[in-house]
Amino acid sequence: MNLRPMEVKDNPAVAQLIRASLEEFGLDKPGTVYFDSHLDHLADYYQQQERAAYFILEDEDQLVGCGGFAPVSDKIAELQKLYVT
Repeated sequence: MNLRPMEVKDNPAVAQLIRASLEEFGLDKPGTVYFDSHLDHLADYYQQQERAAYFILEDEDQLVGCGGFAPVSDKIAELQKLYVT
């Protein structure tokens, strides 16, 4: 397996993985990340944030997971949008 920073080229596959995960559990509802305006452009969003990053996990060049972090205060970071197939 390979863990690497997300790149712009990964945007469609990551958005699809997240939406499919939410649909599987009936969570494709307003108020969830399913409708997050940044979902189709996560690489861009995380690259613009200070002290934040988003990663993808690949197995034989297939996306199997993703997740990131961003600060919520000077001393605390939040794990964000963690999804694994």
